[in-house]
Amino acid sequence: LGIAALGSLIAGTLSLIALMFLAPVLSEIALKFGPPEYCTLIIMSLCLIPYLVRGSMLRAMMMACLGLLLAQIGAEPITAKWRFVYGINILRGGLDIAPVLMGLFGISEVLSSVGSIEDQSVIKTKIRNMLPSLQDWKDSLAPILRGTGLGFLLGILPGIGLSIPTFVSYAMEKKLSKHPERFG
Repeated sequence: LGIAALGSLIAGTLSLIALMFLAPVLSEIALKFGPPEYCTLIIMSLCLIPYLVRGSMLRAMMMACLGLLLAQIGAEPITAKWRFVYGINILRGGLDIAPVLMGLFGISEVLSSVGSIEDQSVIKTKIRNMLPSLQDWKDSLAPILRGTGLGFLLGILPGIGLSIPTFVSYAMEKKLSKHPERFG
């Protein structure tokens, strides 16, 4: 937990510094984006699915289709007509990614732990025990820098959002790892 928090601090700081220097150039490029460029970004995002998948490609494509369907909820961007809101005002803004992910992961965790006979004890530790050791830094510095670069490059693309760079970075580290079975 400590190395994750410090890695996030390093990545955010380095990305902010890089953005300060690149902001004028990026703003000029961003203003030139139109429908063909956005369509290309969507196609690029969908082409990442086979790269990120480990396991059933059919299941991954089904989840991509489900994601595309869930993204349709809310106001249509050009005509501002409501899609799939069914008179529920809170759906007019679309689905936020944080509650959806918390619901998906939370529900799966609850369902997997129901009826489990595992000992579920609470681990008590002091904050100083959460600080990373020198070996933790050696093991994590390269993934932190790779994740920073990838997160920065994906983060400057319009419409990508906050969670996609996280998942892409995680999948990349899992593929590059000598021990991918250690990843949760």
